[in-house]
Amino acid sequence: MAAADLDGKRVPQQPYMTPSYMATLPATLVNDGYNSIGVMADPGYLPFQPLPLLENSQFGIALLNNKLKLQPQVFAPILGGFNSLMKAGTNFKFLVHCVVKPMDITKTYEHLAENTMGFRDYRTNATVSMNTTLDNLIDYSKTHYAWFIDSLKGFAYSTDVPGAVKNVSSLNPLELSVLRDDEEMFEKRAYPLMEFMLSREKFLFTLDSNQKIQSPSRKLRGPIAPLSELQVLYNIFGKNNSFYPAMAQKEFGTARVRNLDEKQKGRNWINAMFMFRMTSDSSYLKLCKVLADQYLDERVNKKMEQFGDPMVSSSFFWPTFTNNWPALLELYELTGEQRYLAAAHDGARHYTLFTWMAPRIPDSMVTVNKGGKAPMYWYLKSKGHHQMYYPEETVPAWRLSETGLTSESSGTSTGHRGFLCQITRPGC
Repeated sequence: MAAADLDGKRVPQQPYMTPSYMATLPATLVNDGYNSIGVMADPGYLPFQPLPLLENSQFGIALLNNKLKLQPQVFAPILGGFNSLMKAGTNFKFLVHCVVKPMDITKTYEHLAENTMGFRDYRTNATVSMNTTLDNLIDYSKTHYAWFIDSLKGFAYSTDVPGAVKNVSSLNPLELSVLRDDEEMFEKRAYPLMEFMLSREKFLFTLDSNQKIQSPSRKLRGPIAPLSELQVLYNIFGKNNSFYPAMAQKEFGTARVRNLDEKQKGRNWINAMFMFRMTSDSSYLKLCKVLADQYLDERVNKKMEQFGDPMVSSSFFWPTFTNNWPALLELYELTGEQRYLAAAHDGARHYTLFTWMAPRIPDSMVTVNKGGKAPMYWYLKSKGHHQMYYPEETVPAWRLSETGLTSESSGTSTGHRGFLCQITRPGC
């Protein structure tokens, strides 16, 4: 879905058309200050099967017209695309719904998702309990299938960067080891990852000096752990390790490239919040609120007219397209001040615009792993990975749906419909 207030006053720079397979809702909307107005293709033209792709997209949606004016539009068929080859005189019919709702964009999106697309709390414990699922995940993480490389103290990242490992946190295995009182999880996963996070220069690490993809590092110039992680590690070990605050104070006063080539400034309101939690020094909380209020003025109260976020140097992942509502919620929980809660609420509602609400989930069964072969994703095949085999199975369609999930980002949404796509949806 495209919307005129995607997060402020930002609109596409050109009159782009979005094929239906990339539409989180098959609609485009604008808001005139009172009504949300738009057009919506009938959901029947975006079937659940086969997997929505460019080659089977029956329509496209757009927000800007050729004069760069806001005008919600639906195009069917896509010229040169599915069903576009017709003989002269052929009749073509396509059903479009007009939308006029006296609500803002996010509430209109919610209304269409629930009432037209049938979105609801449809997920249940399909075959096992959540506790058993947790047990299975932990057991799986200890096998060779998890691709943990002991010598590099990290999980292989060979799907993107052959020969490299990438860790972004040690907290998950640490929390699991505490939850399960699992010594093996602590010694073989949490402890090595803590060493990695305290010693490496970047999240992406390799010993191959010729590997340049995604700018990995071979240097031990840590800590690569964000201040949030240093604060948690300091607290979870009883505040007995003075090197955690020392590292954090140093990181707070500088800037560091942790991932790709994106430089992160240490002195910001989020890190000031973590420094306060670590040290209980009220000067950090005071600084946090000053900088956070400045962030509200520049990023939340002022409607953004360009894509990007004042706090980050690049906008790739979906969270950078909205305000930093998770951190704002944490600040509200710390201070109890309503302006932070209001900003978090607004950011979270805008973030839901990126979640898939289409296609509608049929009340039917779907067969996966046909012929005993797991789906072979073209990207993995191009990296030299081999076909995997798993028994054919027929399951309810909702278990294979990405509805309620987001893709990784705008840039990779063409190949990955959802974070869980490769294990939940046939043909991904």
